[in-house]
Amino acid sequence: MPETTLNDMTTRLRVMQIIAAALIVGVLFFAGIAVVQTMSRPSGEPFLAYLAAGFAVMQVVLWGILPTVISSGACRQLRRTAGLEEAGQTNALVGIYQTKMIVAMALLEAAAFFNLIAYMNCVYWWSLAVAGGLTILMATGFPTQFRVDSWIETQQQSFDWDS
Repeated sequence: MPETTLNDMTTRLRVMQIIAAALIVGVLFFAGIAVVQTMSRPSGEPFLAYLAAGFAVMQVVLWGILPTVISSGACRQLRRTAGLEEAGQTNALVGIYQTKMIVAMALLEAAAFFNLIAYMNCVYWWSLAVAGGLTILMATGFPTQFRVDSWIETQQQSFDWDS
């Protein structure tokens, strides 16, 4: 790979890592605020907590499906692009991976925030635990050089770029 492409890839990876870290840290900071704000408060009605937990289940299902559907569609569109050189393909695939990562993390982040709001309102410990579990799932998708390179390589192998 040309040196400029490697520098561009490193920069784009760093941007993805900053975005991912910001999404995760935002949930963690809000969780800290929620815990401090609800100290010594009694538990309330659990309706919102149940609703938030159900929303979390729905978001986890979407997290397993939607990013792949989005990236597959974008890769199909990229495949139809004729005459794209290897550096351009790689650059486009990095953009697709970034979109896939942001969508995946945003789905989980929304559910985590909803559960933290439910925790602040209802003060049920398990809402906090659900938000923690969602945050751990977010962390499992943190972009690393190996993860991005492997995904790009898999996409390039699945297409016949020369046709």
